[in-house]
Amino acid sequence: MIPGNELILKCPYCQARKTIMSLISANSSGVIKWSDGYTVMPMYPQNSEIQQCSRCKKYFLINEQNKVGYASSMSLEPSLLTFSQWQEALEQFQKERQLNRETELIIRLHIWWHHNHTKVQYTRSDFEQNCNRLLALMDKVGEEYLIMSAEIYRELGYYNKSLDLLRTVDVNSW
Repeated sequence: MIPGNELILKCPYCQARKTIMSLISANSSGVIKWSDGYTVMPMYPQNSEIQQCSRCKKYFLINEQNKVGYASSMSLEPSLLTFSQWQEALEQFQKERQLNRETELIIRLHIWWHHNHTKVQYTRSDFEQNCNRLLALMDKVGEEYLIMSAEIYRELGYYNKSLDLLRTVDVNSW
């Protein structure tokens, strides 16, 4: 893994600048992929797809429009949102009516992954609501999502539905 100069982002709300880690090159050595799609890549750290502005505290999706350039400094520390920040981002995007299918899927996946892989306080009701919305968002979007859907059904206690989905997976495609 070779660090690159930090990427400079511009907040679309207040125009403040924020720098985040970038890499010149990385590799997939030591990758661990879980059945919920969560992936640990020690030699390929990545920033969260959504960032929070340090000035106005609003959340924004990283895209080509808010990439300004590169700083002279380097960092190997990815800019990651916490569980509560992902929840705040979801609320903000919903309130501002900026929540499209792709963005909602990104946010809800991260909320689910935080629940599964960190020790967060999350009510069963909120967990089920997030999982049910994920199932609706992942409907017919690809084989990887089929496996994640089976995992959601398993976590919700619908074991037969989970097994039925897994039986449709083309094991030769993996």
